[in-house]
Amino acid sequence: SSQLDSNETLFDNPDVTRLYNAIKLSGRTPGKTGLGFFNAISAPAYATFHNTTDDSYRRVETNPMTNYNCFIYEKIFGKNSYIGFANTFVLRNGLARDAVVSSLQGRKSDKTNKFAVEGFFDYSQVFNAGESAPSSGFRYYVEGGKVSGKFIAKLKHKMVSSTFDCNDMGYLDRKNYYNFGTTIGYNIFKPFGTFMWTINEVNADLSFMYEPSHRTFFTISGKHIYTFRNFHTVGINWLTNPIKSYDYFETRVPGRYLIYPKNYELGGFLSSDYRRKFSLDLNASHRIFLERNRTITKYSISPRWRVTDKLFLVYKWENE
Repeated sequence: SSQLDSNETLFDNPDVTRLYNAIKLSGRTPGKTGLGFFNAISAPAYATFHNTTDDSYRRVETNPMTNYNCFIYEKIFGKNSYIGFANTFVLRNGLARDAVVSSLQGRKSDKTNKFAVEGFFDYSQVFNAGESAPSSGFRYYVEGGKVSGKFIAKLKHKMVSSTFDCNDMGYLDRKNYYNFGTTIGYNIFKPFGTFMWTINEVNADLSFMYEPSHRTFFTISGKHIYTFRNFHTVGINWLTNPIKSYDYFETRVPGRYLIYPKNYELGGFLSSDYRRKFSLDLNASHRIFLERNRTITKYSISPRWRVTDKLFLVYKWENE
């Protein structure tokens, strides 16, 4: 629309891009090395404008011919460890934007897979016409700790810079933040007493804006799930933001933020035996904000009908 003259209207703008070709090759060697390659070339796209003064038409290129490339390498070593590399490269015809994203990923555990550390590091470069240097950004994530057994404990950290951009051949829903988190759990997957198994987990997450650095959210949450020997299941979940939160993303305006007061939520669910022909799920939660007349109550009822072993139907009624 920004390319329309005052006496023009948009006559046609296709929302589907044609492909000239696409090819994908992938596989794994006997030595546990995985390789993958993808390439596709899309045709240029054009919009048609109609001049209402002289009844003429003109075409404007809205997307140039584009070459998409992706290469992946992965090497498995041991039983539960690996290292990998991925690269995407998007090349557009003419003076349009080009982009490269490289990623290094890996996981290392001990022989029993009791302790492990894993993560990734991504680096993006965007080349715009008229700019002497590319716009670069990064993203990384690391997590480690005790990952198996009844008791688990993990630490995690993630950071996404304000200039990281992988959207040419990927999807990024949010950037310009970093956070720290921890998970502590106690799980039993063998029958005990009247129960078949149980999952208990507590999480704490502290988030910040990357640029400018400012605390945004501090959340503590937990879930406790118990399945009985008759395969009925009951669960409790809870969440709290014990201090004020600052949401810099909701406003869509740089430098402005939305303040959330302290709040607390308690919920739970009941599920009957899914092996039966008919079963039922019940869910409810109540959230209280330390602000006058501000609460959120949710509940739902969801019956399930297992028509065959390969088909089941679910109806859900909920209120908020």
